[in-house]
Amino acid sequence: MHSKKTKFTLAHRLKSSDTSNDLAVSSICSKVGMSRQNYYKERKSRFKHEIDANLILELVKTERQVQSRLGGRKVLHLIKNDLYDSDISIGRDRFFNIRIFQ
Repeated sequence: MHSKKTKFTLAHRLKSSDTSNDLAVSSICSKVGMSRQNYYKERKSRFKHEIDANLILELVKTERQVQSRLGGRKVLHLIKNDLYDSDISIGRDRFFNIRIFQ
């Protein structure tokens, strides 16, 4: 049995590799064992997280131009209000994961 993340990744790869658009999302999802609703919900969620990560990186970059020697926790504390205004909720661990992998 595949995990939830693996199911979406597999379904998304199958849909992306289908250049002739012969495969319907519903048939792909049924083969992988997930619902269409779940597929689209996960796709929307991943897209939102990607946009959030880009905004966070821009805010960090801007803050680091002003104060280059700040640590990660202090930067997160300083940009928290901007994140709140943009309706982005992020914790310390996810913040560090975004910074490390980008």
